[in-house]
Amino acid sequence: MDLRAADSGIELLVGVGAGTGVFSMVHSSLWSAQNFGDNPESASSCKSYGWLAAGATVTVTGLGSIISRSVWPLLGGLLVSIFMLIGYRRSLAKANGSKPRPLELEMAEEDYA
Repeated sequence: MDLRAADSGIELLVGVGAGTGVFSMVHSSLWSAQNFGDNPESASSCKSYGWLAAGATVTVTGLGSIISRSVWPLLGGLLVSIFMLIGYRRSLAKANGSKPRPLELEMAEEDYA
C-alpha cells in the first residue's frame, strides 16, 4: 500500500470534516435557508453567513495545509465550501419560488412520499 496516497486521502477527509464542522457551527441548515429564505432580511443574512462560513473553512483548512505541507486539507475545505454555497443558493431560490437551474438535480415531489 502506498502510504503517501493513504495520507493524502486522510488529509482530504480531514479538510472535508473541518469544513462541515465550520459550516455547522456558523450557519444554519439548507432546510432552514429554504424555509425562511423568502424573507429578504433572512436571505441576506443567509448569504452573509454562508460567505463567513466559507471564509472560515478556507482559513482553517489553509492553516492545516501549511502545517501539514500538503494541499489536501485545503482542497477538502474548498470542496465543502463550494458544495455548501451552491446548496444555499439553491435553497434560497426555492424559497422564492424559482425553478432550479438545469444542472441541479431535483427529486420529483412523488419521490418524497
